[in-house]
Amino acid sequence: MGGGYLRRLRRATWALVLAVIVASLEFVGAFEGFDRALLEWRYRALSHRVEPSLVVVDIDARSLAEIGRWPFARRQHAVVVDRLLAAGARDIAIDVDFGLPTTSADDAALSEALRRAGGRAILPVFVQPGGEGGRLVENRPLPQFAEGAQLAAVNIAPEADGRVWRYPVAAALPSGFRPSMAVRLAGTSAYGHPSFLIDYAIAAGSLQRIPFVDVLEGRADLAQVAGRGVLIGATALELGDLRAVPVAGNLPSVVVQALAHESIVRGRMLQATGMPVTLLGLGVIVVLLTLRRGRGPAAWVGDVALVGTLGAAVIAGSLIVQAATPLVATVGAWLAMLGAWLLATMIARVETLAELLQRRRRAMLRTRALVDAVVADSFDGVLVVAPSGVIELANPAAATLLGRSRGELVGAQLAQVWPAAAEMIASPGDRSHAEIAHRRPDGQDRMLDIVANRSMRPVDEPARQAPLHLINFRDVTERHRSRVALGLAHERAQQASRLKSQFLATMSHELRTPLNAIMGFSELIRDGRFGNDVARYREYAADIHVSGEHLLQVINDILDLSRIEVGQIEIRRELVDLGAVLQTCATMVRDLAQRQQVGLTVDLPPPGAGLVVADVLRMRQIVLNLLSNAIKFTLPPGSVSASVLRPGPDRVVIEVVDTGIGMSAEEVAIALQPFRQVDSRLERRFGGAGLGLPIAKALAELQGGSLEIESAPGQGTRVRVVIEAARVDRAVA
Repeated sequence: MGGGYLRRLRRATWALVLAVIVASLEFVGAFEGFDRALLEWRYRALSHRVEPSLVVVDIDARSLAEIGRWPFARRQHAVVVDRLLAAGARDIAIDVDFGLPTTSADDAALSEALRRAGGRAILPVFVQPGGEGGRLVENRPLPQFAEGAQLAAVNIAPEADGRVWRYPVAAALPSGFRPSMAVRLAGTSAYGHPSFLIDYAIAAGSLQRIPFVDVLEGRADLAQVAGRGVLIGATALELGDLRAVPVAGNLPSVVVQALAHESIVRGRMLQATGMPVTLLGLGVIVVLLTLRRGRGPAAWVGDVALVGTLGAAVIAGSLIVQAATPLVATVGAWLAMLGAWLLATMIARVETLAELLQRRRRAMLRTRALVDAVVADSFDGVLVVAPSGVIELANPAAATLLGRSRGELVGAQLAQVWPAAAEMIASPGDRSHAEIAHRRPDGQDRMLDIVANRSMRPVDEPARQAPLHLINFRDVTERHRSRVALGLAHERAQQASRLKSQFLATMSHELRTPLNAIMGFSELIRDGRFGNDVARYREYAADIHVSGEHLLQVINDILDLSRIEVGQIEIRRELVDLGAVLQTCATMVRDLAQRQQVGLTVDLPPPGAGLVVADVLRMRQIVLNLLSNAIKFTLPPGSVSASVLRPGPDRVVIEVVDTGIGMSAEEVAIALQPFRQVDSRLERRFGGAGLGLPIAKALAELQGGSLEIESAPGQGTRVRVVIEAARVDRAVA
């Protein structure tokens, strides 16, 4: 509340100071020109035609031409006076200089006509320079003319702008005070002001005018002069009796006299409001401006509205007052006060706004400095890209991450420096996020996490609304690698889980089958179901033994594979004859081949050609697995062939070839993996745990060799175990 009171007090003080200044300027007439311009505007706005109470008889150019002389003969003036009197003219004013005698006949004719007028004639009296030292000399009509007429002053003085605004009620002449001609014609003398403003809103074109020569020659219709005053005067341009006036520009003196007469008879003897009214109006304006409340950046709108409203009210009020009364409101000081107050208020507000903008600019610069510092110190790379694709800003982190200097980045096209990011910001949408691989100029491949934002905020120019791209990015190479590794580990874990499930299902079958046989046959023997049939019991015991051997083989395979995977299997190296190993293994599986109705052939190497340094038990296990698999997956009447080859001095090869069902390349890869089976249906059809090939491959590699498989569906399989040259050389040595 206290702050609002102080603000109003300051406003009132400023308004009073301005009012005093404006009043002082009004007192010295500083706004007179402005008031005159407003008055002329009001004359134009209020312009109207009237039914004149006066008739002007023009001494115009046509009259001069037809009469053929100037000045006219005074007998001609006498004829005109008589004709006008005969037509019923109320008064006849002649604005012509009759101060010098002419011919006695002409002067006598005019003198008689004036006496016949019986005092209704009015003759001019005026002063003009002509005395010694530029003294003014009064010019009066000749005595014989003055005796029969009224005298009236006709001097009209222009004002400072050279135009006639005011009309004198009377003039102080050397011979005494004389009423002005318009006052004489109006028949009034009681008026409280020495002069008045002529009402130029009365259209000069509405005056009734008759050429002098038409009255002289009797051609004019003089019915219009009956009961009216008549004013005779010069209007011809060549006579030079013109006055500069408002609105019309230039008018003959006689027309100005006629307009003054119309102003008098219509009660339009205009008077300007004086200094007291001006001061009162200034006081009212001060009060209204003081009561104005308004704060904030948009307060100037209220100030302009207030001043505009008050200004419009002042102008409209002055127009209404002048139209309704014979008062002319001098509102120039009031409008100047409003304008000065608005200007002072605007200057104050501009200064306040400038100070506010300066503070905002300092705050913006500080904020920008902080932002620049944050961007410069950020661990994330930051790029600002213009709509044209040019990089406008790059922080040090961006240069480091992209493997370039800031000088190389700023001003360069993003598409040339980082094509992937350029494609990213070209996509629709205001925000996008992606991880993109980037190869730096030094050849390093990095994975970068990028967030691109599109902004429409103006940066340099208020009208700039083109999109600006902000790219934030960071190096996530290690995180990406960890994620990939985690994904691979997860995939391997899932695969291991599947393999385990499949393995357990397979092992369940492989273990339960021999166990069921053992349990069933041993139960029959225990219970003596067949009495003393020893032969049958021996047969059952043999079956129990076979099932036990199979069960033991399955368990051994599982244990061997487990030891291989954890690196705990023991390899005993010794000199081994692969030919002998092949011969022994072929003998062991020959019964299986016969039962399967599969032919088995063995091709042994020459003595000494199959010697290697290896673990004889593991080599035998490899060959048995290969031969068993080949026989098992070969349908009758297929064949299996096994051989030990010495294709060169640097290696020995055990080769097993069958004409079985064969495998595709994908199935070969599956068959070589632990706990993987090409087709569980095949396993169930042919039996087995499906561990033969993985164990054989692992054992071969543990001994420095390798296992190769060539196969095609329906075309059989060729398996080769290769012992490399180093092993061969050692064997020979």
